[in-house]
Amino acid sequence: CNTPVSGGSESDSIDLVRKMVGFNSRSLVLASEDNFNLFLRRFSFIGHTNIFSEDNSLAVTACCLANVDNKMTSPEQYLELDESDFKLTDGQKEMVKTTLANSSKSFAGVSFNFEDPVIRKYAAICYVKVDDTYNREAIKTAIRNSIAQYFIDLGTNTLFIPKSDIIARIMNENSSVIKSFDIEFVSDMNEQSYHDGYHLQYK
Repeated sequence: CNTPVSGGSESDSIDLVRKMVGFNSRSLVLASEDNFNLFLRRFSFIGHTNIFSEDNSLAVTACCLANVDNKMTSPEQYLELDESDFKLTDGQKEMVKTTLANSSKSFAGVSFNFEDPVIRKYAAICYVKVDDTYNREAIKTAIRNSIAQYFIDLGTNTLFIPKSDIIARIMNENSSVIKSFDIEFVSDMNEQSYHDGYHLQYK
């Protein structure tokens, strides 16, 4: 065993302890959004988290994505996951609430609830410049893997995704076969609104 076992679970990683410094009070009371964020990170089935509450409110709401790492054997499968794969099950939500209630660490009067994330679908349109001789399927697979790995590696509470980061990653990982690259993301909901006549589509 590389890490000591205590109480049937592995000890916290050094990275997690560093993130906890400054957020944990001496009484270890769960009162702020940061406290709840750290609390949820201890559950292996929870991926991205977004904790929020209104000003002067004791109601804390968590919008969480499920950890999909154990549902994939290759990065490319990330793009084939179903919408339900990204949502926590009712059993998992109840487990978190039960653990929170049994911990007796919640600040008096604070209520904790989950809100399901709204999943939107997008298409990625890629503009690729390569040598005259190339393997189309191999390049397509490489690009899909790079895009999928980028989203898999995103940090929690990510609210902004720069297109330049995705382009840089694809170019760095495939510089031997791809000479230049650009990408555009098209919203499924936006395209449907064009189809239904809610917007004028300019070419």
